[in-house]
Amino acid sequence: MKIDTEQVIATYKDRIFAIGLTMLKNPDDAEDVVQETFLRYHYNNKKYLNSKEHIESWLYKVAINKAKDIQRKFWKRKQVSMEDYMATIPFDKSQDEELFQAVMLCHQSIVL
Repeated sequence: MKIDTEQVIATYKDRIFAIGLTMLKNPDDAEDVVQETFLRYHYNNKKYLNSKEHIESWLYKVAINKAKDIQRKFWKRKQVSMEDYMATIPFDKSQDEELFQAVMLCHQSIVL
């Protein structure tokens, strides 16, 4: 028998929030982890989620995975090509821009 969602939320919401906040460093994102985790629990029909130990470990694993999903989405959204980034930098002199390009070209060859 599956434990009622409201009871599970009351018991684990603070711990799930702490997992999200620790991983994401943002309370809004941590709150998203809480909501997504409990929605997943509510709609899950797994038979093995019938003991406190199974529910607890399942919730923590789901919360960690949700936080990782949010991290991936954030970094994917924030990536900018080097050309786009350079277009945003106001150089006072053309020599400054040439120096910056030379440094970045050298850096790219080291990273690759």
